[in-house]
Amino acid sequence: MKIGILGSGKMGGGLGKVWAERGHSVMFSFTLEHDNLKTLADSLKPNACVGTPREAADFGDVIFFAPQWAQVEEALMQAGPLTGKIVIECVNAVKPDLSGPLLSAGTSASEEIARMAIGARVLKAFNTIPASHIDAHPPFMRGQTETVFYCGDDNEAKAVTARLIRDAGFDAVDAGPLKSARCLESLSLLLIELIVFQKVAPDAAVKLLY
Repeated sequence: MKIGILGSGKMGGGLGKVWAERGHSVMFSFTLEHDNLKTLADSLKPNACVGTPREAADFGDVIFFAPQWAQVEEALMQAGPLTGKIVIECVNAVKPDLSGPLLSAGTSASEEIARMAIGARVLKAFNTIPASHIDAHPPFMRGQTETVFYCGDDNEAKAVTARLIRDAGFDAVDAGPLKSARCLESLSLLLIELIVFQKVAPDAAVKLLY
């Protein structure tokens, strides 16, 4: 599968590395660490390369969208039209000091991205996974595989998303339509509260038992 990554920081870079190692073709883009990313891509040849956001958007059958919330509009502008593309995003719209959400309870980062990326098939996934967990192979916590929830309104796109979640070594759980992103983004805030402010656990993860 061809994956264009828009936002190649710790999350985008980490997942892109894992997917390239699993045989997918990856193009990294939209980063402040271009030289480091070029070194990473070179180490993953022939399965990885670096391009502009427009090139990554054109390249990918799937777009993994991982900029900071403040950079979302710029990333979308540089990418150009994403009509028909599967766009898997992990954006949490939180205040810079992590003290709370930037959006009202009646929407989510996912829904706002879908509104801006007209015609794209937007899904939420990976927003509750710390970037530091991506490089664990497999990503176990106390002997259990972490859960990655995903949601969206397109069944074909959801099947692709579930495959990529499993390819990255996580359990994939369908959380319903795109509006469920409101719940998933709230879950990320709970994890921030527990890890950063309450210091309940320095390295917590989510596992759904059923």
